[in-house]
Amino acid sequence: MGSGRAPSARGVGLFKGVAPRRTHQVAVAADHVLHVAEYGVETGKPVLYLHGGPGGGTPPDAPRLFDPEVYRAIVFDQRGCGLSTCPDRLRNNTTDGLIADIEAVRTTLGIERWGVMGSSYGSLLTALYAARHGSRVQWALLHGVFLGSRAEVAWLFEDGGASSFYPSQWAEFSG
Repeated sequence: MGSGRAPSARGVGLFKGVAPRRTHQVAVAADHVLHVAEYGVETGKPVLYLHGGPGGGTPPDAPRLFDPEVYRAIVFDQRGCGLSTCPDRLRNNTTDGLIADIEAVRTTLGIERWGVMGSSYGSLLTALYAARHGSRVQWALLHGVFLGSRAEVAWLFEDGGASSFYPSQWAEFSG
C-alpha cells in the first residue's frame, strides 16, 4: 500500500494525477465565462486553488497538491486566462472582479465554507478574498506570496530585479 503520492526529487511528492471529476462554465460578467474544474471526491473537504498571474492559467499539476480521496479540489482559470473565455482579456478584468468571481464559483458549486490556497498573484487574491469573505474561508494558505506592492512590481518589470536572473527573457520583454 503506497501513500498515493508520486515520487519527487526532493522527497515531497504530488498525488497521482486524475482527470477532473466535473467541469463547469460559470458566467461572471456579460463578457467573461470561467472554466472551473473539480477533482477528488464530491463529499471531500472543499479547497480552492488560485493560480498566479495575472495572465497565467491553472498549472496542470495544481490539483495534484490535494489528496483526491480527502479533498474536493476546485481550480479555475481566472478572467482572460487558460480555458476561461472572453472577447477581450483585459476588459472588465480587475482585482475586485476576480474576488467577486471566487464568490460566484463558491455559490455556484453550493459550498458553504472552503479552504483557499493561492500561489503568487493568487496569494494576493486569497488574502483579499479572506478579508472580504472571512465567514466563507475555513483556512487560507499563501504560497510564493506576491501582494502587488510597488517594490514587487518594480522587481518584476524594471531593470535590476527579475532581469538579473533571466537576462535573455528580459531582453526580449524590454526590446
